[in-house]
Amino acid sequence: MSSPQQPAAAGQQGAVIVPTMPQPIYAFGWPPGSIRAMLTLIIVAIACALILISKHNNQPIPVPAYLVYLLFLAVAFYFGARGQTHPDTNVPPPLYLPRGCVRLIILAALTATVTYKIVNDRTGLEDQFRASFDAAKTQPLLPLVVFGGFFVGVIVRAIIGRHERSAWAQNMEAWFALIAVLMMSIAALIDLVIKPTLPQWVDLPTWEGILGGVVSFYFGVRS
Repeated sequence: MSSPQQPAAAGQQGAVIVPTMPQPIYAFGWPPGSIRAMLTLIIVAIACALILISKHNNQPIPVPAYLVYLLFLAVAFYFGARGQTHPDTNVPPPLYLPRGCVRLIILAALTATVTYKIVNDRTGLEDQFRASFDAAKTQPLLPLVVFGGFFVGVIVRAIIGRHERSAWAQNMEAWFALIAVLMMSIAALIDLVIKPTLPQWVDLPTWEGILGGVVSFYFGVRS
């Protein structure tokens, strides 16, 4: 007499076990795109602050060339990357903010800043842009440092993969990028507060360019 449990056992033996795919690892365990969103927001905030305080003692304060290059790279890359990403309802959006909120903040900040300057101090804005352009001409190799960092990151990502790196490696990359952008914030404060009080401007294009290269490298390696 056969046991009533035998058919169930046979059914279990014939069951197909579907292996679960490992979940991608992201820096700090945050939602994907959070570090890039934070970097872009900080870069936009620095640029907006420099544009709003465009002069000191009637002298235009130029926007550093490395910041201009990094602003265009970060904003273009972030909008391009997020635009190609298909939303997954099971994955939280960057920084746990509502979807599309980061892009809205970036557009609103840049549009409001430029519009405010055009309405209230168009001449000052034009003088600042002219001074920024003249300063950029004195650093012809700076674009190679900033954009070169991005392409080096793309090459590294192509070699070792995007999600195959350990959590430790991704956390270290994120820390380096965040520290670099925070040091850029300190450099912006120096431009706004300390430099105007000096009898002669003291520029550190090499150091600032390296900071920009580190940040652009992160965008490249996470592309």
